[in-house]
Amino acid sequence: MSLPRYEVYKDGGEAGLAHVPAHWDVCQLRRVIDRIEQGWSPECDSRPAETGEWGVLKSGCVNGGRFNPLENKALPSHFDAPLELEVKPGDLLMSRASGSPALIGSAALVGETPSKLLLSDKTFRLHVNERVQTRFLTWCLASRPMRDQIERAISGAAGLANNLPKSSLVEFIAAFPPVPEQRQISDYLDRETGKIDALLSEQEHLIELLKEELQSLVVGAKYSQGVRELRLGSAADLCIRPVEQKSAELYRPLGLFNRGRGIFHKDAREMSEMGDSDFFWVRSGDLIISGQFAWEGAVGLAGENEDGCVVSHRYPVLRGRHGVALTEYIFALLLTRHGDFMLAENSWGAAGRNRPLNIGHLMKEPIWVPDERTQQVVASAVHGIRHLEPAIAKQRELLLERRSTLIAAAVTGKIDVRDLAPQLEVVVA
Repeated sequence: MSLPRYEVYKDGGEAGLAHVPAHWDVCQLRRVIDRIEQGWSPECDSRPAETGEWGVLKSGCVNGGRFNPLENKALPSHFDAPLELEVKPGDLLMSRASGSPALIGSAALVGETPSKLLLSDKTFRLHVNERVQTRFLTWCLASRPMRDQIERAISGAAGLANNLPKSSLVEFIAAFPPVPEQRQISDYLDRETGKIDALLSEQEHLIELLKEELQSLVVGAKYSQGVRELRLGSAADLCIRPVEQKSAELYRPLGLFNRGRGIFHKDAREMSEMGDSDFFWVRSGDLIISGQFAWEGAVGLAGENEDGCVVSHRYPVLRGRHGVALTEYIFALLLTRHGDFMLAENSWGAAGRNRPLNIGHLMKEPIWVPDERTQQVVASAVHGIRHLEPAIAKQRELLLERRSTLIAAAVTGKIDVRDLAPQLEVVVA
């Protein structure tokens, strides 16, 4: 069903607010935000903060409208915690600076925290006045019209591409109904986005269950009849297909996400843009390993979309040896805890994240190789997940777009949700 609209609208002026309800107030955020706090950045311990300890919020603690208090760095014991910067439930936080521009401006309300946390210099805490309800402002900050203003601010500020200044934030424009109506809109969005979030969680959980089942198949194969123990180099071959670059051709390099989350395509480029690395052709069915981040589980199985793409010499490419092992089986093995251990043990280095893979040593690692029938079962499970993931990704994209549309429509007055019953199922047209 379509949702009701307000009876009378007015011209909202700038910031994507062409038409807003006549009784709403359109103004800059400086009218509703009394104070903006910014934290500090002390030298922290390398270990994460534990329950009961003081920690400092990390960059990215506010992401996608959610507050994630995990993995914050511990404050050294010799520091006295500035109690005025303690983060408490109900605080409205906004990401001020990040290596990823997409995270800047993301806002969320603080829930329970696993440890005592301090505001960092990369995060704002917003203090509002009586003109606005905190939850409603949080939804406003998550809306597409506000996101557009944030993106313009950080792209238009010379030298501030990864930083949102306070002076820009208070100039952003939003529309505000009376406070009782703000509460009604917030209640509505809490309820309806909660339904969408539950669907998203179910889909993520489904993929995780399938991956757990895949790992169980591989681990169970270790105890099957006819299983053999071979070195990885006896079960798979390194594929070396050098690219002879030509000035008239375009090449599309590949990269890998960590934790077995797949392959991504970089922009196509000409020979002059390829750099000094040697490159190698990729074929459908190849197993690709990141030489830099193998220890983080960066492995991927190439499909038809990757056929004809290229990888640099930092990405070893393997294929299962004919009559011995299927490539899909080796890929699944590397996704298990044992595979993760092998990749980590053969990635050497102590300088932060710089732990390059020693492929020669990895190829000497012993693995278990079951009979062909068992491998085929594993391969079928691999392909089943690979076929399901794009469909789930598409559904996820649609749900997120629906969520974004719903938020924008509610906080800009495009729909009137004041009289909607809590139990009403809503479909956004």
